[in-house]
Amino acid sequence: MQKRDSGDHCTRASSGRPSLCDVDVPSEDQPSSQVLRSNNIDAPPTRELQRQGHISYDAKEWTGRNHKYKQEVVRYGNFALALEAEVNKLEQQFEAESNEFRFLCEQVEAARQEYENLEAAYKQEQREKEDAERALVMARRRRDSQQKKREALKKDVRELMKNLCKTQEEAERKYIRYLEAWSEKQRVLQDTQRIEAERQALEKTSEGGLREVQKLEESIMGIRFDFQQDWSDAKEIDVTGLLRVTKSRPGEENWFAARTRAMPKTKIPIWTKTMSPP
Repeated sequence: MQKRDSGDHCTRASSGRPSLCDVDVPSEDQPSSQVLRSNNIDAPPTRELQRQGHISYDAKEWTGRNHKYKQEVVRYGNFALALEAEVNKLEQQFEAESNEFRFLCEQVEAARQEYENLEAAYKQEQREKEDAERALVMARRRRDSQQKKREALKKDVRELMKNLCKTQEEAERKYIRYLEAWSEKQRVLQDTQRIEAERQALEKTSEGGLREVQKLEESIMGIRFDFQQDWSDAKEIDVTGLLRVTKSRPGEENWFAARTRAMPKTKIPIWTKTMSPP
């Protein structure tokens, strides 16, 4: 028999429980206690045991060895109990370690899931950051474009203001000329109306004058006709005697004679033609 040596022998012995270190292990050339205790028909008979040299012909020696084997059976039973207790303890430790390992696996899985979530969130943040940077670049480009458009628009507005000022000045000048032309037109219209009124008034007055002139012409024609008749009658009479007969004022006969002396008797004097006959 070989006795196992261990460092925790004293600790396990002091605890009061059997340990694997307290059991003697038989050598390989000795039969096991299971073979010796077995009541099975397959158990080796005595002759076999004798042939193998395990049992001698001495009954006393066989009895001692049988007692020894019983002690070994007890030791092996204690060893089995200790082994079972150790197995139970190891199973409990294994179960505890399994639970701890399962808990650690769950923690690892949770950590892995959290890491994956953090990695996904980081990737999402990176994508959002890249999108924000692209949006910022696009916004800056739009801002620059809008700034250029505003500058161009301001330039166009300044040009339009200049053109508007010029156009306004030109419009003011044209408006002033229009007002002057309108005032001149109004003045011309007023003058035209005044002239038309004067013309109408003059026509009215001239109609009366024409009627008077016609009356005068008629009277002159009558006087002329009478004078021509009288002149034709006076050709044959003495002017001096005619003047004497008509009792002219002193000096009038000389004037009348001077005017008529050099004229032919058959021609009508020009000074008597005040108006040509119609």
